Amino acid sequence: MWNDLYFIPLIARALRHPNPKMPLEEAFRRIREIGQQAQYQVGYEQFLQFMEEVAAAEDSTDASASGLIRSVFGQFPAAEEDGPRGTVSLHLKCNGQKIADLDFPPEGGTGSVDDISPGLYTLLLDTGCVIWENVLTESDLLWAEAFPGQPLELAADTGETDNRPTIRETLLGGEIVLRVFAGTETGRIQIETKPSNFPGR
Repeated sequence: MWNDLYFIPLIARALRHPNPKMPLEEAFRRIREIGQQAQYQVGYEQFLQFMEEVAAAEDSTDASASGLIRSVFGQFPAAEEDGPRGTVSLHLKCNGQKIADLDFPPEGGTGSVDDISPGLYTLLLDTGCVIWENVLTESDLLWAEAFPGQPLELAADTGETDNRPTIRETLLGGEIVLRVFAGTETGRIQIETKPSNFPGR
């Protein structure tokens, strides 16, 4: 589902720029580029349909494109209410309950959530858009289940635990990488964001 809506966070981030013209142009370029990948083609078609509706609405009203987009996707908080401009905020839920908020600077970064037990996990953008959802089991989170016969202590000594995720997924056309690591009693989710591509950030 999130592949079909991949263009929303790109537009949302561009609109938070004080002068959104160039960031919107860059966002549209990225949307077209990502839309060439097979898993995002439906999302790209939906983006094109959305832009047709924007154009039709602008012909019949005097609303600007950015104003219409804001009205569709909701008002985006001002920088002083939402941390430093360009900050990427993600929220992790387990079985519908929020368990972690992660904020990343515009230059990108890595954050982790420990003590991950089996359950349904959901990763959301600040806009409420779900970008990842998966049921994590003991096979994903417990070393003995994921890598039977290999002691965790030995793997930790060689640094293999950070190089052997049980799950690795690329989200939003490469903007975010999510990894799941197994532990002795609980697992860990690691999230990496890439640097912002928008000018002026």
